[in-house]
Amino acid sequence: MNFKINLCLVTLVSLIWACDSKPNSQQQNLSAEKSSPNPSPEESVNFHLPSPSAPHPDAMLELHRPLEDEQFAEGSIPFEFNIKNYPFEHGRKGFQLMVIVNGNDPTGYNMPIFEHELEAGHYKMVAFLVDEEGYALKEYGNYLDREFVVGEVTAPSEEETAFLAINFPRQDQQYTQEEPVVVDFLVTDAELDPKGSKVRLSVNGHTYNAHNHQRVHIDGLPAGEHQLVAQLVDQEGEALPGKYSQCQKSIMIQP
Repeated sequence: MNFKINLCLVTLVSLIWACDSKPNSQQQNLSAEKSSPNPSPEESVNFHLPSPSAPHPDAMLELHRPLEDEQFAEGSIPFEFNIKNYPFEHGRKGFQLMVIVNGNDPTGYNMPIFEHELEAGHYKMVAFLVDEEGYALKEYGNYLDREFVVGEVTAPSEEETAFLAINFPRQDQQYTQEEPVVVDFLVTDAELDPKGSKVRLSVNGHTYNAHNHQRVHIDGLPAGEHQLVAQLVDQEGEALPGKYSQCQKSIMIQP
């Protein structure tokens, strides 16, 4: 079903979703790989994969503007999405359309057509729909990426590079020790595969390699502030090139 709303101006709104505190009953318990510096022997950090789910697999997100590599004057930039086969604004609370620009935290919108003021620069964005818990939908057509330019700047001459978009955790997100740290991400312009590229998650000297888009739960982190690093790497474990192939988030575990 096509759903489209007349053009309107909305203010950029940031929304931090609460992470799921109840891990799925069917999980795969994965031992953390060790990296330098060595983890504290008192820590018992585990990575869990919840049972796969694919709500709204036929949902389709389209973007009419900006066009790929479109150049705008500084000021209000039009964003015109079209959403199909998805219950957009049908009694849902919170935002259902999320946009990540230049590797920042996602911003939520409750209208598919809006304008936003942007300064001069080169922009790369990933937009995606979310499920009832705020996690990214990851089937074909559920998400998209786009590059555009604002102002009198020259677009980078480098070839298209991979984009690692982190939906959760958000910067400075807080957790209790009883709830997992949920890592929810999307990758564009690179194929995740056990024999190819992967997302390497690192925290407190523990690492885990994600070979697909399935979100990862991390348990056992001690109270305090931690730095979670997510990085796209190739089959040999070497970092993939690109400005947005790595992302770092500060998280806080409450005592």
